[in-house]
Amino acid sequence: MADDYDTSVFLNCPFDRAYQPVLRAILFAIHDCGLRARCALEESDSGEVRLRKIVRLLKACRYSIHDLSRVYGRLNMPLELGVELGLRESGSRRWRNRRSLVLDSQPYRYQKIVSDLAGCDNAHHDNSPDLAIRVTRDWLRTASLHSQLPGAGEISRRYRRFLRQLPDNAKRLRLRLHEIAYLDYVYLVTEWLRANAPPAAKATTRG
Repeated sequence: MADDYDTSVFLNCPFDRAYQPVLRAILFAIHDCGLRARCALEESDSGEVRLRKIVRLLKACRYSIHDLSRVYGRLNMPLELGVELGLRESGSRRWRNRRSLVLDSQPYRYQKIVSDLAGCDNAHHDNSPDLAIRVTRDWLRTASLHSQLPGAGEISRRYRRFLRQLPDNAKRLRLRLHEIAYLDYVYLVTEWLRANAPPAAKATTRG
């Protein structure tokens, strides 16, 4: 979706249950900042090679977040980060404005596995949803073209409200909490944000 390039953020991160609180917090922060999160879980096509799908999705997003907190024994995340860096270093004017964030659970731990990344700026989240929201928001503020983003504290407060209401909102879709798939969650987030947008944001949307 070429029209969404400047507002799309590709997520290269673990999808296991233990990581889910961090993933969901990051997804909420991205959407609350007015951007759109994209990742491999949004599509399922057995006929498409996974790496080809990753490349296609990366090319559709100006921004990307790469969480290397599960690199031990799992090389998918470093591989996808390599695709992103390849695009940026290709020399093509088309990709020169790309921006990416490298995340880990601990500061600079990933450099023990991917030493070529030494010297790159990174952030860590300590497996804390609140910290993940803060580093995501602060990075988007400096990397994006969007100057009026809510503060990290405000996003975290709104996220806690969203979580309190999540069971009832999921029930309306006839979903149990453990049945919420990626696209279900994104839908619940976007619908909640639409219903709970600040007055100024609602006025902007209507205009």
